[in-house]
Amino acid sequence: MAIDFSGPARGDNFCFRAAFLDDLWSSLKESNILLAGPRRMGKTSVMFHLLDFPCDNFLVVYLNAETLSTPADFIIHLILALRAAQPQYFFEQLKIVDYENILASAPGDLEPKEALKAGMNWGDAWEARASQLIGRIRTVNQSILLVIDELPDLFLNIQKKIPEQFEPFLRWFRAAREVSNSPIRWIAGGSASLVCTLDETGQTEWINDFYHLVLPPFTLKEAENFVLKVFSQRGVRFDARVIPRMQELLGKAIPFFLQVMVRELVDRWRLKEEKPLTAEVVDEVFERDLLGIRMLGHLQHFHSRIELRYPEIEREAVYGLLKQLSLKNGVGLKDLFASYMKFESKRAKPRNEKQLMRSFGRLLKFLQIDFYVEDIGGKRYDFASQLLKLWWKKYHAVQ
Repeated sequence: MAIDFSGPARGDNFCFRAAFLDDLWSSLKESNILLAGPRRMGKTSVMFHLLDFPCDNFLVVYLNAETLSTPADFIIHLILALRAAQPQYFFEQLKIVDYENILASAPGDLEPKEALKAGMNWGDAWEARASQLIGRIRTVNQSILLVIDELPDLFLNIQKKIPEQFEPFLRWFRAAREVSNSPIRWIAGGSASLVCTLDETGQTEWINDFYHLVLPPFTLKEAENFVLKVFSQRGVRFDARVIPRMQELLGKAIPFFLQVMVRELVDRWRLKEEKPLTAEVVDEVFERDLLGIRMLGHLQHFHSRIELRYPEIEREAVYGLLKQLSLKNGVGLKDLFASYMKFESKRAKPRNEKQLMRSFGRLLKFLQIDFYVEDIGGKRYDFASQLLKLWWKKYHAVQ
């Protein structure tokens, strides 16, 4: 089967994650998992693979929580996800007849989520209904894996829309994840760091039960095998310098960026009347397509999310530090802190040096957790992605 580049990789399109999946399933025996990784690393593909190919007798349920904004929304959509993904378990083992009666009596043109929302008084009763659902799942002798994608967005949405329910939801969700003698395991993930999302409000203790598992980029060998597989399927001819040049330009092989480059190279090969690809063609494709307008929507996310994820007091400094890093081959810790202090000097009420050092350390930690920068040794830092660094230099270093 030829590799499909549209959407998350599923089935035969899901490649080269066997060792990571073994680690994940092994970790689930003892813990809930916080699946960390930057945007476009393949987290959703991993989640879908768990759904498609469950292990250890787990029933798997997947829920994307990105657009949900209340605890009641989350519970309603979790109920419907359970019902859709595991109907036999839902109807025969959980025997949740209350919801079925509401859905059966709802008008035909009413969506199930709206029918459940209208058919029951959720309000402050969401916690009791949520605890009832989790309690019923726990009484069934069946392992079940609840996979929640984009959980940080759910937290942020609740915090903005109904802040008074935010901590009660965190408290309930922490209790729902109790591992002892429970058949339930949870996997949570998202393109934003869950730690950063909660740290600003001092509530990281509500997620300290999660085992953090970082989804890495493809290794050099995995990336090479992926390119060889696609080129072989398409009959693409290429010289020996093509793959090394691709790896040099991309740096870390983030799966989505690698897929885009391979797809564009295949298209270019066809346009050139199927003449062998060269390193010069790789350079052209990288400059025109990956650093061009075509990728703007994907890479611009890394710039615009700073406005959404980082405290207002730190945003100017974040943009300044990333600009500085984009222009150099690594920057020392002292130089980064000196730049950070320059932004502070512009404030009407600057913080003292001790406060600055603490804030700088926290900010640098978050930039690493969010996969913008990495420690390259010798107390020096650089962009974690070569592609993102070159893109930032091209579009944002002039600001």
